[in-house]
Amino acid sequence: MKKALLFAVVALLSATMVNAQPRAVGGRVGYNIDFVYQHSLSEKTFIELNAGLLSWYQGAHVDFIHEWIWLTPNWTPKGEWNWFAGVGANVGYKWFDEHYVAGFAGTTASLSGWYTGYYDGNANWHPASAFMAGAIANIGLEYTFWFPLSLSFDFRPTLGVMLGKNAGATLDANNGNITPVRFFMEGLFDGAISVRYRF
Repeated sequence: MKKALLFAVVALLSATMVNAQPRAVGGRVGYNIDFVYQHSLSEKTFIELNAGLLSWYQGAHVDFIHEWIWLTPNWTPKGEWNWFAGVGANVGYKWFDEHYVAGFAGTTASLSGWYTGYYDGNANWHPASAFMAGAIANIGLEYTFWFPLSLSFDFRPTLGVMLGKNAGATLDANNGNITPVRFFMEGLFDGAISVRYRF
């Protein structure tokens, strides 16, 4: 009975391993610094989850991307090259949202410069902070070695918005307050290098 149970467990684990989709874990360093998890859906598609720090220390974010391998050039006798592209979305929070605010002539609180926070009525300082959400496009080139390690470079622009008290880039001409929303311009130029272990 014990042998039969052991055989059944081994057979089940073997079948699971055979049918398991390839995965990878690693890190991505560029405008942000992230932990990366990839999970293959098929031979040519995979999903990627990134979680890490915005601008290294100013906030945190999570990205979810669906990617496709669209070209596999045979450039080297060993290893494998892949061109990949994808789309996705992200959310995040910046606890230090320093940003430029353009002032308007004639407002009661004219401001033109870098906004870093505000004092409340009790003279307590509140650093600038905001939530962000955006849509992601991604394109990259990956090289996987003949051992389970891959390197890649990708360009990942994010078109998004920042939301929160004084998160905007202009003053409201009616009341002189900083507007509560702006485009997330910092994310338009996100290029990075990734290292991943495949299993």
